[in-house]
Amino acid sequence: LDLQWLSADWLPSRQVAYWGDLDTWGMAMLATARSYLPQLQALLMDQAVFDSHQSQAVAEPVPADPALYARLPPQELALAQYLCAQQLGRLEQEFLPGSVVAQAVYQWLQVR
Repeated sequence: LDLQWLSADWLPSRQVAYWGDLDTWGMAMLATARSYLPQLQALLMDQAVFDSHQSQAVAEPVPADPALYARLPPQELALAQYLCAQQLGRLEQEFLPGSVVAQAVYQWLQVR
């Protein structure tokens, strides 16, 4: 979970989006990223995205330690717990359709 590069002194003044795998390790990495940049915006890391692409999900061999979720807000913590409870609770980011990713990034840029 080495995301120490997020501690760069110029990043806090920027708007930053984060996109990771939808699994317990991805949620742990999101929590770690938030320790450096609490204001970052998670993209494509919610239950609606997981549920709508669940057919692409696979089993997660070893779930992350729930203590790693400490910096997640309640909704993201609930998602991490939901993913852990799923038999097929791992949706790797590269399995999302490119059009879904492009739309999410486009929407994020429009809000800026």
